Amino acid sequence: MQITKEIIGVWHQHVFGDWIKEIEVEWETVEEGLITARLENKEKYRNDVKQGTGRMSGQVIMALTDTMSFMAVYTTPLKPLATLTQHSSFIGASKGPFFKIECRVIKLGKRISHVETTWHDSEDTLVFNSVSSFTMMEER
Repeated sequence: MQITKEIIGVWHQHVFGDWIKEIEVEWETVEEGLITARLENKEKYRNDVKQGTGRMSGQVIMALTDTMSFMAVYTTPLKPLATLTQHSSFIGASKGPFFKIECRVIKLGKRISHVETTWHDSEDTLVFNSVSSFTMMEER
């Protein structure tokens, strides 16, 4: 089943593990090969509450990047089987009231597909970039 704007929230709640379901994503754009979303920088997503820097946990960023990248491939007629690689760069401080996330399929192949994910803060500064590759299901 191809992911669309109408079913992405249901997909997010029923396909992934409980920890991923707890990430409250606001889905903005769902088109073939593209998903954009907004994520509030809530205290529960921070791993530095004692330090008080307000930075989002890298674990949340990496997990949501993997999840959304997988879902971005599912917006196409082809289907991913599993994540092969995720090359990620933390470019800036992950702080601010919210983040804008974009996952774009940059190469859709029958055997391997690639997705680029970017996270921008509320001032539109790039704070995270990742390129993921996926093995694809065989057509039957």
